[in-house]
Amino acid sequence: TGMGLAMVFGIVQSHGGGLNLHTDSEGTVFEILLPAIAENAKEATPEKPAGESPATHILLVDDEDAIVTMGERILSREGHRVTSTTSSEEAFQIFANDPDSFDFVLTDFNMPEMSGVDLLNKIHEIRPLLPAVIMTGLKDNSLKIRDEIRVLKKPILRQELLDELAAAIQPQEEN
Repeated sequence: TGMGLAMVFGIVQSHGGGLNLHTDSEGTVFEILLPAIAENAKEATPEKPAGESPATHILLVDDEDAIVTMGERILSREGHRVTSTTSSEEAFQIFANDPDSFDFVLTDFNMPEMSGVDLLNKIHEIRPLLPAVIMTGLKDNSLKIRDEIRVLKKPILRQELLDELAAAIQPQEEN
């Protein structure tokens, strides 16, 4: 789909790194540059603010394994429960089996079986107010789904994902 390099760039950039490209008649070389860390440095885990609400249960759907894996890693490290799949039809079945267990849906826009918009339409027939974000690699900035569904452009940086999640869920928690 052409999103592989964009994903790599987004991941490398979110870690403070860079990407160099060298092309000649013999081929192309990609150099991934990441900042060094001390050997004894422990993995950084963000501190949760006191009194933070319990973990959010997120349904994550994307037809690309790498995006699902990255999303699971980011969201679970932030303390969220993640149920994920690469099939939009399977995602709907998972949701339909226990719709009240989910707090949020994060889905890709363009998938082979059923689009993210169609998936959310079916989900919203059951739970109309369930917060959702659609991810897309489309360059069209005019992509408009519905006012209550936020759109996140790929490649996605970690903080962008977390900010969108917070923005989508916050209005629901205030009610």
